[in-house]
Amino acid sequence: MFICVIYKNCVSEGEGKYTYSSGEVYEGEWKADQRDGAGICKYVSGEEYDGQWKADKRDGKGTAKYVTGDTYEGEWRFGKREGTGRAQYASR
Repeated sequence: MFICVIYKNCVSEGEGKYTYSSGEVYEGEWKADQRDGAGICKYVSGEEYDGQWKADKRDGKGTAKYVTGDTYEGEWRFGKREGTGRAQYASR
């Protein structure tokens, strides 16, 4: 596991945890400095995504939990919901 500190020639590869300057925290798999594979990202807004990543975007199966209490569990492609999935709305 690595905790990467950005240096001029640092390349994140394998499993690790990174905290962005925005406060966003990602823990999971990395490939060529991008989120790639299984991982969990916690956003400053309170949103959380737990699932597959490819080229730094949500891609594959995953679950998003939103600050509203809504959730989406299913397929993602290029960072967007696409394919089979199930949305649950807290307000309904």
